[in-house]
Amino acid sequence: MTRWPDSLEPDWPLLASRLHGRLLRQGDPHFEIARRIWNAAIDRAPVAIVVCARDSDVSEAVRFAATSGFKVTVRGGGHGVAGLAVQDGDLMIDLSALRAVRVDARQQQVEAGGGATWRDLDAAAGAFGLAVPGGLVSTTGVGGLTLGGGIGWLMRHHGLASDNLIAAEIVLADGRVVSASASDNARLFWALRGGGGHVGVVTRFTFRAHPVSQVLAGGLWYEAKRAREALRAYRDLVVKAPDELTTIVTATIAPPAPFIPPALQMKPVIVIGVCWSGDVADGVAALSPLRANVAPDADLIFPQAYPAVQQSLDQTAPYGFRNYWQSRLLHELTDGAIDWFAEQAQGLQTPSAMIHCHQLGGAVARTALDGPSSLLRQHGFVINVVASWPNAEHDVAVRTWVKGCADGFAPAAGHTYVNFSDDSTAFTSDAFDADIQRRLLEVKRDFDPSDLFR
Repeated sequence: MTRWPDSLEPDWPLLASRLHGRLLRQGDPHFEIARRIWNAAIDRAPVAIVVCARDSDVSEAVRFAATSGFKVTVRGGGHGVAGLAVQDGDLMIDLSALRAVRVDARQQQVEAGGGATWRDLDAAAGAFGLAVPGGLVSTTGVGGLTLGGGIGWLMRHHGLASDNLIAAEIVLADGRVVSASASDNARLFWALRGGGGHVGVVTRFTFRAHPVSQVLAGGLWYEAKRAREALRAYRDLVVKAPDELTTIVTATIAPPAPFIPPALQMKPVIVIGVCWSGDVADGVAALSPLRANVAPDADLIFPQAYPAVQQSLDQTAPYGFRNYWQSRLLHELTDGAIDWFAEQAQGLQTPSAMIHCHQLGGAVARTALDGPSSLLRQHGFVINVVASWPNAEHDVAVRTWVKGCADGFAPAAGHTYVNFSDDSTAFTSDAFDADIQRRLLEVKRDFDPSDLFR
């Protein structure tokens, strides 16, 4: 049971009176809906939820929590698989209404509120022919993804989302609002660019944007029985791939969609997903060896608007399903890794089970080598084994498969990517090397000495 200072019940009416938004407590209308997040496997109940309508609501909520003995969690998009946005008995600060996006086309900068999603940002920036690297599912929150590093379709060309963060406005544990950038609160800014957060509430992000409008994107589809040859040809392609090419290989069950040839529908497949963010003709030339050496069973790569690509995977991450992920960082795709990938691909039984292989390198490997995302820069690939399912009765079986599949690529003691981790604790050794972990803990100690933020 939570103990209040001096055994007094916190003054909830006073907090409510100071908010422009809403205070939701257990038993209030909409509380049950507001506490739910994307991953339905997370079933936790905060003591209350502050639904912020203005940035000032964040400061009010933080000061209230600090004086009332609560820990604080922050909900942006609510899309994190680990469910960091909600904890039993904590005060949740909900930023989902703070989603305004402002584009400065002349300076090629984009400013996004702490609750903005990538769909919000992509639409606003795309109207000016600009894009900020980051995101693979458009309903993902800009904040959570950026604070964890932020991989996406443009990362090899323009870096991670966090690499393109140039300033942030953050509410600290005492309620003060400060700015962080390379020249202002530089240590705090360093930690925000991939450290996973946990040092305050970021209410505004300012990004560097890049001229990106049309890209060459889509996928080459292969029956899973051809997985080994497809994966080997893919490995040959990406060894010397230009920075303009970012790829994701997916093992899945082909859906019964009209754009999928009937012969592939509801069968295990390997999909080599690509996004070429340079000249389209150059992209066609870069992909021609793969197409020629291992002709796909379906070629669904074509020029398209970048915001459309950003929404193309949304159907693979529906809201309200139970989810469990395990990720591993790999230096390279060895023959053994390819054999395991192919074996697992051919054994998939349900569309809810997938294996993703994200290509790193390029600009990711050349940026901020001493920053929190250093492990991403030292590896060539991120493997993410994912599953989503509707009912708790399948929890044990699904989690067992996910973990076993991931361990086949690398042992459980291997490194993971922060945003693909199912660990609900901050600054874990599996996501950061020892020196980065030490520096993150020092920033946490200096800016959140009472450990207010989860």
